[in-house]
Amino acid sequence: MTVGPDGAIYIADWYDYNISHSSPKNRAEWYQPSRLDGRIWRVAPPGLAAVRSNTFDLSQKSSGELIELFSHPNDWYAREARRILAERCDMSIVPALTKLVLESDDQRLALEALWSIYVTGGLDAPLADKTLASRHEHVRAWTIRLLGDARIVSPSLHAQLVKLAYDDQSVAVRCQLASTAKRLPASQTIPIVAGLVRHDADLNDVQMPLLIWWAIEDKAITDSALVLQLVGSQEAWRLPLMNRFLIERLARRFFAEGSNAGYAASARLIELAGAEADVDLVISGILQALSGRKLERVPAALEKLVSRLLAAKSGKPRIVELALRMNMADAAEAAIKVVANRDAPSADRIALMRTLGETHATSVVDSLLALVAHPESEALCTAALAALGYFSDDRIGAAVLDSYPRLPGAAQARALELLCGRPAWASRLVDAVDRMAIPASIISLDLARRLAQHGDKELAKRIEKHWGRVQAATPFEKQGRINAVLGLLNKGTGEIARGHEQFEKTCATCHKLHGKGNSVGPDLTTAERKSRDLLVRHIVDPNSVIRQEFMAYVALTTDGRVLTGLLAESTADTITLIDAKNQRTILNRGDIEELKESEISLMPDNLLDDLTDQQIRDLIAYVQSEEPKPAGGQ
Repeated sequence: MTVGPDGAIYIADWYDYNISHSSPKNRAEWYQPSRLDGRIWRVAPPGLAAVRSNTFDLSQKSSGELIELFSHPNDWYAREARRILAERCDMSIVPALTKLVLESDDQRLALEALWSIYVTGGLDAPLADKTLASRHEHVRAWTIRLLGDARIVSPSLHAQLVKLAYDDQSVAVRCQLASTAKRLPASQTIPIVAGLVRHDADLNDVQMPLLIWWAIEDKAITDSALVLQLVGSQEAWRLPLMNRFLIERLARRFFAEGSNAGYAASARLIELAGAEADVDLVISGILQALSGRKLERVPAALEKLVSRLLAAKSGKPRIVELALRMNMADAAEAAIKVVANRDAPSADRIALMRTLGETHATSVVDSLLALVAHPESEALCTAALAALGYFSDDRIGAAVLDSYPRLPGAAQARALELLCGRPAWASRLVDAVDRMAIPASIISLDLARRLAQHGDKELAKRIEKHWGRVQAATPFEKQGRINAVLGLLNKGTGEIARGHEQFEKTCATCHKLHGKGNSVGPDLTTAERKSRDLLVRHIVDPNSVIRQEFMAYVALTTDGRVLTGLLAESTADTITLIDAKNQRTILNRGDIEELKESEISLMPDNLLDDLTDQQIRDLIAYVQSEEPKPAGGQ
């Protein structure tokens, strides 16, 4: 864009020229005033067209003329007209605008008129009562939105909103009702929410369930008695929206408050639950609030209630887990019975092992070591090893090393990670390598780095003896490896099907591609995969660029444990780390001595070292491939 000597603005390469008007004659013919709503266009030097910039001044029009512009096909006119009317605040136009809102068949015109009434100051209760009954869904929704600005509505309008919450068939209106309900006092919010939760059609909506929760959560603590009215009847517990989305969240919110009022509300929620499945929902929410920790004292409001549940449903894992996290007497003993019971479902035993570890119930160590010494399954053995990581008992390192040869595949890898976690166990592991009970070759560079992180000088010397000086590779070494991989890729082609198999073994633990895999690291589907040079650089040298959301952290605990992983979740009480094998570890903040960013990516930098040249070609071919079309697709 440039200004010519005559003051006109010249615009280069106007798209209409390029489409069908290539000659200067055609350009002059095309840009006649009658063709452009009165704008004066001139033929400029070839390739340019000029338009004067001062030909529009709608402020000279009357308010009535501005209203007529609402229906102009160019939306600029309507927006400019509304802006000018807002500045004028001319109440005399409200009747004309009201007629447009209530009588127009065009929803856009009706909506623009409503906005203008509002900014003029003419939206009063009688008019709102009429617009809430409009046949246009967005007029109804915007009326609800504008009424919410006052953060309270009159009783008559509130009754109208409640009626819409129960009866309106428009999801746009219900979305706005949920959003506005949050802004209102609890006494007005809860009746609206009571209507909204009855729309089963919203069960799979991406917004509605969480918008309703947003409205409830805002009042959960300040007005818990009113919120509990939502679940005051057994009919309410059966509502799909309430049952699937709200009750569990409500229990979590009450308990997470950590106050006597929150605990009392949690207890009341359990009492209101009728069926056993309802009690399970409430307990599930409370357990989420207690994830990774236990209470120092049992809340008085819940002590008798949970004791009664524990006695009535002896051995039920979820109740036992709750009692454990609430630090109740005899809970650990009940949990150990379930863990040792071979007939109990594996999922229940694994959940309780995790809880016993996170709550530091030292009485479970012998039971966990027994599961490692005599593995029943890979999953149970791996869970027992993960739980043992929370304890600093010196016996653990020796017992795990003794059981190592008998452990199933994945459990062996988990055992090595466990042994690297504490200085005493790490020393025992290196002892085993010294006497060749464990081959040095199975200790990855990543694990060797973890051994070195303990800062023990004597241990560092022994590590150097077996694995050399453990540090990040130099840029020259990395560049040499990158060049070598690019060279072998140029010497042959990869096979996508075989590459898919290799991806599942090598990359899918952390990355997704074409919807398959895990989400520890970036989703490769939308990543830059087409540049082979860039792709190989990221694989060979993952430390070169680490996005902030995938920054690894090193946690040092007060009892000497070292853990590394992505910071998956951080609350006031706990942090959750996810390691390179997609294993989650929850740590109580009180047990953490230091939490620092790692300079090294969680992704290992020797990922391709164990692959043949052809396997590397296959893997790269698959990573660069397009998503396969579904069978029979076009």
